[in-house]
Amino acid sequence: MDTDKSTDDSEAVVTVSCFKNPIIPGFNPDPTITRKGNDYFLATSSFEYFPGVPIYHSKDLIKWRVIGHALNRPSQLDLRGTALSGGVFAPTLRYIQKTDTFYMTTTIFHLLNPPDNSTITPRSLIVSTRNIFDDNAWSDPIYVDHAGFDPDLFFDDDGTTYLSTGLGSTDLGYQDSGFSAIWTTQIDLRTGNSLVESKFQVASPFTNIQLAEAPHLFKHGGKYHLLTADSGTENNHKTMHYTADSPFGPWKSNPNNPLLFNGGFSCARSNDD
Repeated sequence: MDTDKSTDDSEAVVTVSCFKNPIIPGFNPDPTITRKGNDYFLATSSFEYFPGVPIYHSKDLIKWRVIGHALNRPSQLDLRGTALSGGVFAPTLRYIQKTDTFYMTTTIFHLLNPPDNSTITPRSLIVSTRNIFDDNAWSDPIYVDHAGFDPDLFFDDDGTTYLSTGLGSTDLGYQDSGFSAIWTTQIDLRTGNSLVESKFQVASPFTNIQLAEAPHLFKHGGKYHLLTADSGTENNHKTMHYTADSPFGPWKSNPNNPLLFNGGFSCARSNDD
C-alpha cells in the first residue's frame, strides 16, 4: 500500500495494489514452486494427461505462463493403460544453485486403490535440467528405490540429498500409523539408490482420516522443518508442521497444529489450545 500526500496535508491519496485469484486458473492442482534469482518456476500435477507436469514461469508470483513440461516424451512418461485420475501425482520442483540444476520428482500411479485393486507400490522418479526453458533438456527419469508417493527432495547445506514420501506403514511394524505415514531416506541423485535405511518420521495424530502425506522438508534458523498434508483431500484436510534438530527427527509437533484446515475448529484441532 502506497500513501501519497496531496497539497492539502489533511488529505492523502491511498493507492492499493492487488491481484486476483486464482493466479493460475483451471486444471492446476498440487502446485510446487522454486526460485532462481529473480525468476520463479512452478509445476503442477497432470494425472493421466500427456505431456506431464507443466512448468510455469513468473517474475512477480502473479503473472504466469507455461514454458514447457518436465515429462514430455515417451521415454519419460508412458501412460498407456493408466486408470482415470491416475498418472502423475504431486510433483516437487527444486533448484540447486551450486550446480545450476533444476530437479523434479514425482510418482506415476498406473493403478489406484480405490477404484482399482492395486497390488503394486508405485516408484517415484527424478528428472533434471540445467535449462528449464528447453523441453528437450529434461533428462530421462532416474527411478528411486525408496517406496512411497508424493516425493520431496531436500538438499542440506553439506550437499546431502534427502527423499521423503508418504507410505502405508501398518505392515512395516507401525500399527497405529493409519493409511499413510511419512518416511525419509538419504539418496544418491545419480542412481536413485538409498544410502541409508529409510526412517519412519511421523504419522497422522488424527482418526478421521488418519493419513499423513505430501511431506516437504526444509531447513531454517538451524532447525529442520517438516510440512505434511493430513486427513485426506476433502473435509478436514489439514496442513501440519513439525520441527527437529536432525532431518531424521525426532519431530516435535507445532502446538498450533494444524496450521491450515478445511473444517470446523473442534474437529480439526488435536488439542484444546
